[in-house]
Amino acid sequence: MTMTENDVLNKFPWLAKIEHILICCGLNNIWNNHSFINSKWLKVITKQKVYELFVNDWYALIESSEKALFYKIFKTSFGYEDYLHKTPTSLLVYLIRFRTGNHRLPIEIGNWERIPINERMCQTCNKLEDEFHYLFECTIYDRERKQYLKRYYYNNPSTFKLQKLMSSEKDFINLCKFCKTILSNNR
Repeated sequence: MTMTENDVLNKFPWLAKIEHILICCGLNNIWNNHSFINSKWLKVITKQKVYELFVNDWYALIESSEKALFYKIFKTSFGYEDYLHKTPTSLLVYLIRFRTGNHRLPIEIGNWERIPINERMCQTCNKLEDEFHYLFECTIYDRERKQYLKRYYYNNPSTFKLQKLMSSEKDFINLCKFCKTILSNNR
């Protein structure tokens, strides 16, 4: 009795996963014909295709996410950030929370409570109360802003300056300290 392809896939579920990976990577012909240059080539090309698919999915997720509005301003490319190993963890955690929306600022609490974005206003400044507002505009943090950020960033703030600040190695530690101050006051 000869086993059909479905019988084989049912008996060896890991083969179904390999089939799925090859088809997702556009390598159907390899699954269908079982012919390829060599196993090293197959490994390299499959790894490259899986990486490309992942990065494309990451871009699509970031672009379509309402929650990632702040994040996508400065995180414009997929990859490892050097600050992860250059910054003390005790400060880095605050910046990561700030950047990824893992905090209790009103903009994030409004997400949880399904409050429309345009209704999340700062009680002090009567402006949209988001991360940009805290970093550059909110009068509650004027003293700390002057202490931790260069005047260039908060004088006529813009998304361009936000991008620059988030990628500035020279100003990074002070940015972490400022984020720690903001997040510590909003628990």
